[in-house]
Amino acid sequence: MGRSRAEIESDISACEAKIEELEAILEKLKAYKDQLATDHTDLNDNVKTPVDEYDFEENNDWAGFNKNNTDIRHGTANSYISYYEGEVTDLEGDIANAIEVVSEMIETEKNRLTELNNELDNCESVNSTTTTSTTS
Repeated sequence: MGRSRAEIESDISACEAKIEELEAILEKLKAYKDQLATDHTDLNDNVKTPVDEYDFEENNDWAGFNKNNTDIRHGTANSYISYYEGEVTDLEGDIANAIEVVSEMIETEKNRLTELNNELDNCESVNSTTTTSTTS
C-alpha cells in the first residue's frame, strides 16, 4: 500500500515551507544585487569620475613638488578604486550565480510539490474507489 494521506500532506507542507524560504533568500539576493549595482554606480559617479576629471594643472599653485605628489596620490586612489571594482565585479558574479542556483532549487521544489499534489489526488481517488467498492 502507498503512503498515507497524512504523510503526503506533511510532505506538502514541508515543501511549501521550503519554497517560501528559498523565495525569501532569492528576494534578499536580488536586493543585494540591486544595492551593489547602485553603490558601484555611486562610486563611479561620485568618486572615480571626479578624481579622474579633476585638472590639477589648472592651478599654478600645484606646480612642482605638489603636482608630483598629487599624481602619486591620484595613482594610489585609482589603484584602490580599480581593486575595489574588481572585487565588486567578482561579488556581482557570485550573487548572479547564487540567484541562478536558488532559482533552480525553487523550480525543483515546485516540481516536487506538483508531484506530491498528484500523489495526494491519487491517494484520494484510491480511497474513494475503495470506499465505494466496500459500500456496494
